[in-house]
Amino acid sequence: MTEFRAGTRLHSVTCTTEVIVTKGGNGVLTCGGKPMTAEDVHANGARPGQPEEDRTLLGKRYRAPGGTFEALCVRQGAGALELDGVPLELVKPKILPASD
Repeated sequence: MTEFRAGTRLHSVTCTTEVIVTKGGNGVLTCGGKPMTAEDVHANGARPGQPEEDRTLLGKRYRAPGGTFEALCVRQGAGALELDGVPLELVKPKILPASD
């Protein structure tokens, strides 16, 4: 189990996904089924076999159910993010009130 701090950059070993932790927590963060690492490793280009809708999208925030962990995707990739085997949810953008 790993403790994540806000500002930590993590890299996938299965695809090109990179995230920055925006709300820390504890657990094992995986992408494409493999644990993410703080080291900048270059993935071999292998696709983790995730459906297209499960890919990690650039500029989107992902949150663990219950809000215990949150990360911002800074480089998209083909893998899906999971914390302790539970898929992270895509955070919907807040709708701002219209200005007059």
